Amino acid sequence: MDTWLKCQVGLGMFSTEFAVEGESVDGTGFSLFAPEEYVEVDPMPQGDESVPGYMRVAVMQRYPDAVLIRLPSEVLGGNYYVTVRPTDLETRPAKQKA
Repeated sequence: MDTWLKCQVGLGMFSTEFAVEGESVDGTGFSLFAPEEYVEVDPMPQGDESVPGYMRVAVMQRYPDAVLIRLPSEVLGGNYYVTVRPTDLETRPAKQKA
Protein backbone atom coordinates (compact mmCIF):
# COMPACT_ATOMS: atom_id res chain seq x y z
CA MET A 1 0.00 0.00 0.00
CA ASP A 2 1.15 3.53 -0.79
CA THR A 3 0.35 6.59 1.30
CA TRP A 4 -0.43 9.86 -0.48
CA LEU A 5 -0.52 13.37 0.99
CA LYS A 6 -3.08 15.90 -0.27
CA CYS A 7 -1.19 18.98 -1.44
CA GLN A 8 -1.01 21.82 -3.94
CA VAL A 9 1.14 21.15 -7.00
CA GLY A 10 2.81 23.55 -9.41
CA LEU A 11 5.44 23.20 -12.08
CA GLY A 12 9.01 22.78 -10.82
CA MET A 13 12.18 24.42 -12.00
CA PHE A 14 12.96 21.33 -14.11
CA SER A 15 10.73 19.06 -16.19
CA THR A 16 11.45 16.10 -13.86
CA GLU A 17 10.02 17.71 -10.72
CA PHE A 18 7.02 19.51 -9.27
CA ALA A 19 6.78 22.33 -6.75
CA VAL A 20 4.67 20.96 -3.88
CA GLU A 21 3.07 22.80 -0.96
CA GLY A 22 1.52 21.12 2.05
CA GLU A 23 0.38 21.95 5.56
CA SER A 24 1.64 20.48 8.82
CA VAL A 25 -0.64 19.51 11.70
CA ASP A 26 -0.16 22.92 13.37
CA GLY A 27 -1.17 24.81 10.21
CA THR A 28 2.37 25.76 9.18
CA GLY A 29 2.96 25.49 5.47
CA PHE A 30 5.90 23.68 3.90
CA SER A 31 7.18 23.44 0.34
CA LEU A 32 9.60 21.31 -1.63
CA PHE A 33 10.53 20.19 -5.10
CA ALA A 34 9.42 16.57 -5.48
CA PRO A 35 10.51 14.17 -8.24
CA GLU A 36 7.73 13.66 -10.77
CA GLU A 37 7.37 9.93 -9.92
CA TYR A 38 6.15 10.89 -6.42
CA VAL A 39 3.41 13.25 -7.59
CA GLU A 40 -0.07 12.68 -9.02
CA VAL A 41 -1.84 15.67 -10.49
CA ASP A 42 -4.73 16.08 -12.93
CA PRO A 43 -5.12 18.48 -14.59
CA MET A 44 -1.48 19.42 -15.09
CA PRO A 45 -0.71 22.91 -13.71
CA GLN A 46 -0.02 25.62 -16.27
CA GLY A 47 2.36 28.55 -15.87
CA ASP A 48 2.48 29.82 -12.28
CA GLU A 49 -0.77 28.17 -11.14
CA SER A 50 -0.98 25.39 -8.58
CA VAL A 51 -3.66 22.73 -8.54
CA PRO A 52 -4.78 20.11 -6.00
CA GLY A 53 -2.80 16.88 -6.19
CA TYR A 54 -1.12 14.13 -4.18
CA MET A 55 2.46 13.31 -3.22
CA ARG A 56 3.56 9.81 -2.20
CA VAL A 57 5.10 9.78 1.30
CA ALA A 58 6.32 7.25 3.86
CA VAL A 59 4.53 6.96 7.22
CA MET A 60 7.04 6.85 10.08
CA GLN A 61 4.81 7.09 13.18
CA ARG A 62 1.09 7.41 13.87
CA TYR A 63 -0.32 9.38 16.80
CA PRO A 64 -3.98 9.89 17.77
CA ASP A 65 -4.29 13.26 15.98
CA ALA A 66 -1.17 13.38 13.81
CA VAL A 67 1.08 11.33 11.53
CA LEU A 68 4.84 11.77 11.15
CA ILE A 69 5.79 11.32 7.50
CA ARG A 70 8.99 11.26 5.48
CA LEU A 71 8.91 13.32 2.31
CA PRO A 72 10.59 12.24 -0.96
CA SER A 73 12.94 15.23 -0.81
CA GLU A 74 13.91 17.97 1.64
CA VAL A 75 11.56 20.83 2.39
CA LEU A 76 12.96 24.26 1.69
CA GLY A 77 14.85 24.78 4.92
CA GLY A 78 16.36 21.29 5.10
CA ASN A 79 14.20 18.59 6.68
CA TYR A 80 12.67 15.38 5.31
CA TYR A 81 10.10 14.94 8.11
CA VAL A 82 6.83 16.71 8.88
CA THR A 83 3.80 15.91 11.01
CA VAL A 84 0.45 16.14 9.21
CA ARG A 85 -3.23 15.55 9.93
CA PRO A 86 -4.45 11.98 9.35
CA THR A 87 -7.27 13.39 7.20
CA ASP A 88 -4.68 14.77 4.74
CA LEU A 89 -3.46 11.25 3.93
CA GLU A 90 -4.92 8.63 1.60
CA THR A 91 -3.84 4.99 1.33
CA ARG A 92 -4.06 3.18 -1.99
CA PRO A 93 -2.79 -0.12 -3.41
CA ALA A 94 0.70 0.21 -4.87
CA LYS A 95 0.88 0.46 -8.65
CA GLN A 96 2.49 -2.47 -10.38
CA LYS A 97 5.37 -1.65 -12.72
CA ALA A 98 4.99 -2.89 -16.28
